[in-house]
Amino acid sequence: METDKRLFWIWLSLLGRPNHFVTALILETFGTPEEAWRAADRKQIPEILQKKEKLFCRLCDSSLRMKACRILNECDKREIRIAAVEDPEYPFYLRQVTNRPTVLYYKGRLPNAAGVAERLLLSVVGSRKCTPYGRTNAFLFSKHLAEQGIGIVSGMARGIDAEAHKGALAGAGYTIAVLGGGADVVYPGEHQKLYAEICEKGCVLSEYPPGTPPLKAHFPARNRIISGLTLGTLVAEASKRSGAMITVDRAYEQNRTVYAIPGNIGSEQSEGCNELLKNQGVCVTSYLDILEDYGLKQPAPLSEKCGWIGGLTEAEAAAAAALKRGSYHIDEIVRDADRSTASILSALTMLEIKGIVTKGRDGTYRLIK
Repeated sequence: METDKRLFWIWLSLLGRPNHFVTALILETFGTPEEAWRAADRKQIPEILQKKEKLFCRLCDSSLRMKACRILNECDKREIRIAAVEDPEYPFYLRQVTNRPTVLYYKGRLPNAAGVAERLLLSVVGSRKCTPYGRTNAFLFSKHLAEQGIGIVSGMARGIDAEAHKGALAGAGYTIAVLGGGADVVYPGEHQKLYAEICEKGCVLSEYPPGTPPLKAHFPARNRIISGLTLGTLVAEASKRSGAMITVDRAYEQNRTVYAIPGNIGSEQSEGCNELLKNQGVCVTSYLDILEDYGLKQPAPLSEKCGWIGGLTEAEAAAAAALKRGSYHIDEIVRDADRSTASILSALTMLEIKGIVTKGRDGTYRLIK
């Protein structure tokens, strides 16, 4: 029986750090991980590798082969897919990064399989301890961009990350969560529902094998993947000491564009963004700025797009569009429509008068079918 080639790539990813250097050396020496496996099995290691004592010991370590077998079995058992760096489905822009992961473990669909153009991916990052201002901007920027076909990449952490994913999903778009533990490990625990929805409608991925706990040291390392998957990174809100600034550093190292939303000059949570804008960061005050930079056309006004209901004002069209997917409370409609509470309340009243919307006993509004 032919050995599963994924096994050789998993084994290769276990041979040492920095793994991209080890991978390059092994492939240069043997051509393929399978040939390296066979040579190590026969104890036919070239002298150049024998001189690298640690690597030589790991090549001959049978326990690493057993570990690779266990990882492959766990992936199959937990329905986790594997993409090696030379596989066609491996993300194109991440492959260009020097310290790329040798192997990606993932659930859901990578961009190619999902029919998403990788040039239209955007990373959205920021602080876990964000303000309502940052939370709202992360959600709305991601939602509106997702509606225009841009996929959102983030880290599924509390705060800005979670809002970015939620916004992309609210915009019926594609989103990738890059985890600091195994692709089957939900962290933080309260994001179980969000994790499940991302797996269903996007992709959850990690460079760590199944079951790996989300150790503190993993998060700075995973940030290079968040920035590496995309051509642009948006910092929605971040202090100077935020982990998001590590992602910014990685983005600049990878020669990617960094966007930042300006914040209150008196807020510590905006110091990182405001500092970026004094240096290399690109200032954005609307999702339309990013659309333009990505070479996409600006969307038509909502009153034109909602052709299924004629004669609506912009506010009425925004409220009606927010209700297309179900029943919602006023605060949810305001957030989704990106309008003031007063304008949405007025719009909902007019929609009720026009017989387009009805208000339920539980306080939610819905479209009248």
